[in-house]
Amino acid sequence: DKKDVDECLNEMGKTYLHLAVEHQSPKIVQFLMFDKNADPNLFTHNSQMAALHIAACRMYPAIIELILMNKRAKIDI
Repeated sequence: DKKDVDECLNEMGKTYLHLAVEHQSPKIVQFLMFDKNADPNLFTHNSQMAALHIAACRMYPAIIELILMNKRAKIDI
């Protein structure tokens, strides 16, 4: 269920997608976004960062590319 995938997991407002990006797991990022329809535009509560922001800050090019392949990803948020 999409709601479960996008649910915040902790007080910092991180979702499964945020955690997969932080842990540099491209296969899990791909699974969450393309199989489970996770929203790549949700912000964390503490740092107000979306998945793309996290991947860019940590310089994870494979994950950046995956996120940009998702048609729902907003690169200008």
